[in-house]
Amino acid sequence: MGLIDFDSLQRDRVQRFVNDNIGSGNYEGLFSSERVTTTLHQQKMVLNGFKPEKIKAILPFTPVVYAPICSKCVKPSDFAAFKTLVEAHLIVPVLIGRYDYFEENMKSFILAHDHISSMELSGYLYLNASTRGLRPQCPHCLYNQIDGVCADKKGEPESKKYETSLRQFIGSLDPFPQSDRKLIELAITYFEKRELKKLNQLTKMGHLIEQIRRDEALNSPVLMEDTDLLNLPENVSETIDEAHAKTASLRKIAADGLGISIPTDMPLEPYIELVKDYQPRISATIESVLKAGGKEASVLDVSNNIVAINSEIERIKGTRRYAVLEASVGFYRNNKLLAAATMLAGSLGLAGSLVGCIAAGGAVVGAGVAKKKGWMKSSEERGRLRKIIDRDLQPAVDLFLKAYLGSKSPAINVLSLRKRIAASNERVSSKK
Repeated sequence: MGLIDFDSLQRDRVQRFVNDNIGSGNYEGLFSSERVTTTLHQQKMVLNGFKPEKIKAILPFTPVVYAPICSKCVKPSDFAAFKTLVEAHLIVPVLIGRYDYFEENMKSFILAHDHISSMELSGYLYLNASTRGLRPQCPHCLYNQIDGVCADKKGEPESKKYETSLRQFIGSLDPFPQSDRKLIELAITYFEKRELKKLNQLTKMGHLIEQIRRDEALNSPVLMEDTDLLNLPENVSETIDEAHAKTASLRKIAADGLGISIPTDMPLEPYIELVKDYQPRISATIESVLKAGGKEASVLDVSNNIVAINSEIERIKGTRRYAVLEASVGFYRNNKLLAAATMLAGSLGLAGSLVGCIAAGGAVVGAGVAKKKGWMKSSEERGRLRKIIDRDLQPAVDLFLKAYLGSKSPAINVLSLRKRIAASNERVSSKK
């Protein structure tokens, strides 16, 4: 791969695309990765750098994580986890810097999998800003101006430090909307007056501005500390309001309050398996809590909804029918085939009837014959099959439980998720 200049190929391709599509709102064909094209406008979260524990913490709430990384972000000790998550299609690397900046093994792996190149990201941000009427400045003209400013100070003491800080700040403002003109002039003033401390502070702020604009353009809530948000100037982003900034934290509040978080202190492979099983239902449950009332939820709204759902769950658990159901589940727990058959019968409306009993009993008898004949699959294969049955039938089972227990859908969904996540976690823990 080292003989091909992928950066030049990407630059020329992206530049042609940008020239042909300015203001059109068309991004079809910009990205070489089909998965990026598919997920670009879908729900996602952008998490800067590669932080395995933080990625694990947000995976239950999103089908994919975009991970902007530079050549130093993925430590050698984390490379195996990085490969596992990329190969599982749970994260999409977003490159901050040229391919050539990355170590050869890392570059080869990235090129072979879904990702966003730095050229594609820059082109997309420019087109996105143009489409939204933000009037980006000409990058070529801007960098010519910065080259001239830096040339005037060549040879002065510590000129390299000042130039590095100035160029980092300018680079963080990509795609350079006209509203940034005052910030650019301020940075140039600090550079010319040799006020390095103020210039470095501006550069640090520039990284936050870059993150917000990138997250916003990629259709992600902004995962940022409130203290960082307070230090930003006005007009950084037209939609970085309180509701947008708190979206991610509200999701965590809702998940924790409802008790449907997936524990992150387990090996990566079983964690990924759990996430893939439960992420869609967790996301749907959280969305229903956040959007209750048909408006953007506040912390108070979410808290009230959590209290209401938890109160309903406590009411359900105090009913006689729930006690009977729990006793039945305890009886079936050690017979997985019987449990699966009963679940199937219940989801089809057969539970409690003669037909349901025959269906469940027939499965057990059939299982006994299959064992004697040697037709039974291995325990691992049976386990996978049971998980598939459980996962795919659960929405139907929840409807059955809703009618049986006389409750509302949100409470049943949450109670169901709690129990299933806890059971799955127990199985993973027992294998450690």
